[in-house]
Amino acid sequence: MPVSLANVLLILIAVHLVSTPGHAAEAPCIPVALNARLEPGLPPRQVCIPPEYVNYPLTATRHVNLALTAVWPSMRGYCTPGWDVPGARPRDAERWDGQMNILFGPVRTYPDIRFHFEVLSKDQRTDVPSGTAFGLERLTIAPEALRPGQRPSEMYIRGDGEDFMFINCNLPRPGRSPGCKAEFLADGYRISVSCSRLLLPQWQDINESTRRLIASFTR
Repeated sequence: MPVSLANVLLILIAVHLVSTPGHAAEAPCIPVALNARLEPGLPPRQVCIPPEYVNYPLTATRHVNLALTAVWPSMRGYCTPGWDVPGARPRDAERWDGQMNILFGPVRTYPDIRFHFEVLSKDQRTDVPSGTAFGLERLTIAPEALRPGQRPSEMYIRGDGEDFMFINCNLPRPGRSPGCKAEFLADGYRISVSCSRLLLPQWQDINESTRRLIASFTR
């Protein structure tokens, strides 16, 4: 069958786009089904995870939640090729100070997030209002309430209902790099983000970027 000039031009354009940098096919992601443990009849949430976000064998099976590792502020995957080779892990500032551990799963997998906060708050006795910081309400442990060996910490809370979130932070100690763990709900998932306390002032940007990252995995 004769080939028209227009068809030839279309073929040449397609070949050019495929061979041009920036148009190469993306690395395949790993399809995963996330189940809500407490409701077996609930249809699983389908996600597809790029391999650079996981540092453990991830198979296309059902999981209750997923643990990912990213770096701030780019939100790229931490586990790029060669990350586990001794001496080969990059030590640039983004990876060194911006590593983030993200855990997420269907919201019905977990107890209500405010209930979890109240249990944790009661256990740590973070019931002393201490003003606000970074647009969050701040709670600290009364010094006399500290138990022997208990690490001093503080909590930050904001919002109510489905918009409720809390951040639990260790206080700085000599020779120690304190961390924070934020927990919130988004798009039917319960999400926790653990990172350096140095990133606390950027909590809102981290919250929004994490939401977008997880939304990009949803199929």
